[in-house]
Amino acid sequence: MNSEVKPHLRPMEEKEITVALVRKTQGRRGEVAAEILTDFPERFSRMRRVRLAKTGEAGSWKEVEKVWFHKQAVILKFTGIETIAEAEPLVGSEVRVPQSEALPLPVNHHYIFELVGCRVLEDQSSREIGRVKEFMEAGGNNLLAVETDHGDVLVPFAEEICCSVDTERREIRVRLPEGLFELNR
Repeated sequence: MNSEVKPHLRPMEEKEITVALVRKTQGRRGEVAAEILTDFPERFSRMRRVRLAKTGEAGSWKEVEKVWFHKQAVILKFTGIETIAEAEPLVGSEVRVPQSEALPLPVNHHYIFELVGCRVLEDQSSREIGRVKEFMEAGGNNLLAVETDHGDVLVPFAEEICCSVDTERREIRVRLPEGLFELNR
């Protein structure tokens, strides 16, 4: 099970996904270096238009003029941004694309935006446990933070526990190990 958008960022209400985070300016011609937050870095060479936005802000659409990779970052040059001074306000912005531009995933792989908000049901009884509030990584393990009537519970996002994921029905069926709820308190 995998995802394109990294866990610390939530899906956008505008039906967008975040694919990078601008970390710093790069060079003297208005370029920025962005941390890659997608499992598909090849997508950057095809991007023509993105929304740049900081948390809590609407942001603005920018035309992508040029893209290249340097070390572990993607370097982005936007039309109309020609100097370091013009690029500096972009630092800290998320690079977003419409969800409709999400690339197809292999079978049994899911985007985080597809998981957040899903109902979590016990597989045998179909009893609702709660809803996925957040997707997280912890020491190489993926976890679902599930909001329940008794507080949040961390559920490992592993095939042995999450036995079926139906993103169209917005349901995840689980077989929880005994003692999981007590462990989370």
